[in-house]
Amino acid sequence: MTDSTFKRTIGTCVLVILSLALTILLARSTLSADKANIIEPNLFNLQGDSTRIYYRSSSSTGEPLLVYRKSSNILRFSGDQIREETTSLGKLETVTIEQIPDLRIVTLTLIVPGVNLPTNRRQIPIKTIAIETTNATSIGGPALVKGPLQTYQILELEGTAR
Repeated sequence: MTDSTFKRTIGTCVLVILSLALTILLARSTLSADKANIIEPNLFNLQGDSTRIYYRSSSSTGEPLLVYRKSSNILRFSGDQIREETTSLGKLETVTIEQIPDLRIVTLTLIVPGVNLPTNRRQIPIKTIAIETTNATSIGGPALVKGPLQTYQILELEGTAR
């Protein structure tokens, strides 16, 4: 290889490397700009058959708030009354809606999907579910319960994320 061929080869390699670096920088700036145009909603207004759920991940007090309305019953939960778990399904927001000693504990778990809300939109439609879980209890422990220890009712919900 002659000296001039070697210099041309090096020059071509440098141009390829600079081109790749420029492409990566442009891609990163595009991703940053896209992220700047996306917000994570914190207000979910959902409804299903005779059920309404209002969930706010951070209320005016800085704590989460969940309002559960089924038929004419309205239950409000805030702060530590709401147990949050992040899973591959999304965030699970769980509250205890009924507790009768030596009979049952009923919880409601709302699955809050991850949502990217473009900054040019006030809200976006979503569909999700909530699960009412009835845990059978006994003063003598689970061995005294006949049948399944948990039963489930799935609540299909749709509404908006803001």
